[in-house]
Amino acid sequence: MLYSFYLFEGSFIQGGGGREFVEVSHDQADVMQAAARYVRDGNWIGGHDDTCEIRVYQHGEVAWEQPVYPLTTVKIPGFTEFRFDDQGRKLGGLPEPGSGYEHLSKLDLEGAVIPELVNKRPEEVQVTIDWDNLAWPQLEPPLLPQDACVLIDLARGTANRVGEGLDDEEFDEYIEELEEELDDDRRVVFYGLNDLL
Repeated sequence: MLYSFYLFEGSFIQGGGGREFVEVSHDQADVMQAAARYVRDGNWIGGHDDTCEIRVYQHGEVAWEQPVYPLTTVKIPGFTEFRFDDQGRKLGGLPEPGSGYEHLSKLDLEGAVIPELVNKRPEEVQVTIDWDNLAWPQLEPPLLPQDACVLIDLARGTANRVGEGLDDEEFDEYIEELEEELDDDRRVVFYGLNDLL
């Protein structure tokens, strides 16, 4: 059976590896919180090709997707607002007069100062995402069960529940075998928050 659900994906490459955060839910609020958390954690700082988007799967296929950055504003103390263009490139975020950061190079700001501010004082980072203008499609039943495991195929734009009906031991073995066969376009995720390396 093919199910419907919302998905947030935030992912980036750093050095020789990468990190991915995926929230799978049939509750828009869960997906919105995951997106705000990803931005607040500063995963976009210093990066240029990270993914930050919402997808809606209807009956196992992508029916709608929306990049989050163009809807986002970030305010970090001592800097003007950060905004993003349609390609996710940063705009603004300049040191404010009297902040003490005006003399630093862009490399120092993005490589050390801003990440340190975000890591040491995350409660001061203000993230605003304009959700009001999004035309979220309502999910069409059947909805993905909360104990589900899903194989996402980005190249095909599909998502299929896997391991349904297996006992715990069979399920673990099946998922382990499946993960060994995955390529860069496919990943196995569970309902809820997934933190993938």
